[in-house]
Amino acid sequence: VSCYCGACEYPLTLYAPSNPAACDLCHCDSCRAWSGGLFTAAVRGSPPPSALITSGALTGYFTSPGTTRYFCTRCGSHMQVKHGEGEKEWWNVMVGAIKDWGGLKVEVGGHEYVADTKDGGAAEFWGKGTRWAEEQGKSDELPVGWRSDNHQAIAAEDPTGDRLLAQCHCGGVSFFITRPNDGSKSAIPPGWPVQLGPYPLASPHDQSKEHWWLRPLGAEERTQYLAAFCACDTCQRGLGFWAPAWAYVPASNLVTAAGEPVDLSHLGTLKSCNRGDREGVHRDFCGRCGATVFWWRESRGPVIDVALGILRAPEGARAETWFEWVIAGVLRREDGRPENIYGELHDGLR
Repeated sequence: VSCYCGACEYPLTLYAPSNPAACDLCHCDSCRAWSGGLFTAAVRGSPPPSALITSGALTGYFTSPGTTRYFCTRCGSHMQVKHGEGEKEWWNVMVGAIKDWGGLKVEVGGHEYVADTKDGGAAEFWGKGTRWAEEQGKSDELPVGWRSDNHQAIAAEDPTGDRLLAQCHCGGVSFFITRPNDGSKSAIPPGWPVQLGPYPLASPHDQSKEHWWLRPLGAEERTQYLAAFCACDTCQRGLGFWAPAWAYVPASNLVTAAGEPVDLSHLGTLKSCNRGDREGVHRDFCGRCGATVFWWRESRGPVIDVALGILRAPEGARAETWFEWVIAGVLRREDGRPENIYGELHDGLR
């Protein structure tokens, strides 16, 4: 296993009752907030070297009684989670940190705590796996297309609300996203992002596609931002889970509770990792709970990738009144590993 920066790279043993092994995805509010992803997934494994914990290379975060989640102190990659104590202690390994599965094949099992999402969250895009309202096997099964009873009412209550809260699990990082405005259009990065390659072809007639982050394309008034899943190895490694989900938002639309522009160098417990071989690329995370918060590249200009998992939209996890999702598939699909996992998500989006 390895983190994004390489400071925490070590061998371990994966435990599975069968091959292929079923891996359940958790969509609960808590997991989204401490990870920054729209879901989390882990498999049983041996513990990390104790020296990584005692030296401070791994930071532990207590999310519930008897549960400690460990992430790389330097880059924020989620690595492992410890359950229980003493003789009852056991460990899980975050799937995005696994570099070599050692011949073990993995498939999506069930989806737990889907009811927390209010709109189905990422579970909506997988054809495989039973969707459980809460704990697997002990709660109601939910159909594809499920929405909470009050989802539509919440979404319609104030569809033009001007601020959306983004906050990690511990609350150390907190800010707001504002609706697109005239300033949003001036945030023009140089060139079209490589990872979004074929997407503008869906609207070749649009004359404002340089504002690719503002949606819907071609609309007189653009009230949403673009959101997408990414399959690249660095995004997966940086988060510690499969398919990180990003919203593309101009820095001018990130503000504090007081309405002041967000200062990425002074935002609560936010930490930044700039890997030596990726000059000008920054991955920002909460130094206390480990939640992924931002990805940004100096050469791309002022458009910032915001992790979807930390958003607190009352309408639901996908916040669809705020974001238009790329439905052409997973970005950088060819890089995604395991191939079958990303293939299922890619097909589900389409």
